[in-house]
Amino acid sequence: MSVHQLLNPFVALDNLLGTATAPGGKLYFYERGTTTPKDTWQDFGKGTSNANPVILDSAGRVPAQVWGDGDYSVKLDAADDSAIVASVEFRDPAPAGSAIPDQSGHSGEFLGTNGTDTAWLPVLQLPDPTGSAGYMPVVNGAGDGYALIPQPTAPESANIAVTSSRIVLTDADGNKWQIIRGTVTTSSGVGTMQAQGTVTYPNAFSETVWPVVTPTGGPFAPGNSYGPYYGDLSVTAANANGFTFIVNTAHADPGPASQEQISGNITASFIAMGPIA
Repeated sequence: MSVHQLLNPFVALDNLLGTATAPGGKLYFYERGTTTPKDTWQDFGKGTSNANPVILDSAGRVPAQVWGDGDYSVKLDAADDSAIVASVEFRDPAPAGSAIPDQSGHSGEFLGTNGTDTAWLPVLQLPDPTGSAGYMPVVNGAGDGYALIPQPTAPESANIAVTSSRIVLTDADGNKWQIIRGTVTTSSGVGTMQAQGTVTYPNAFSETVWPVVTPTGGPFAPGNSYGPYYGDLSVTAANANGFTFIVNTAHADPGPASQEQISGNITASFIAMGPIA
């Protein structure tokens, strides 16, 4: 609805026959199509109400301005309460839904429509990005605004340094891990059934590491009716700097022990993995 002027205050209203004005006439204002009284006002801002009925002056004019809000039914009676006009409808001149609603209390909103009437609607704005480097806007859970959240970053790849016998991995937090590989030969035990070897790592670990060792040479003993012997390899001691291993061919097979003796130095390969400082 909208506020609009119902009557021209300069126009005098006539009596029933139209032969003279209607001094002291009475204007009744109702909800349109009913006999329910409806207010009118003397000003556009609806600050001062009119009486209902409004009594015409001696010239048959309204004594003050008559402003209404929305639709009305208006009845005019003479001063003696005889009917002059039974009922006349006054329609709101503004199309339905086109009235501009009150602006107070709607800072930061815009005038739009809710599908039926004009209405003040919120402006969906991105939050102020000042001081938010590395953040990104994300729609909130209600779907009616945005929030700034830290922008996700791709995980940092580990730095990898590779040499012919060593790989060093460094993660995003600076922690290091090394992999050492190599070969070693037994240093004693030829002609016996057990040989030993010792490895010193070219780069020490920060804690004890137990390596994986695999024999790569053989057979280690002369052949007999059961075929050649291959030694059983075990790591007997380890620390952060290296390890000791043995190769054993004492399988307790039938036949002379000489057939189980190691005939030459045995070669093995190893790989050791662990943290470094």
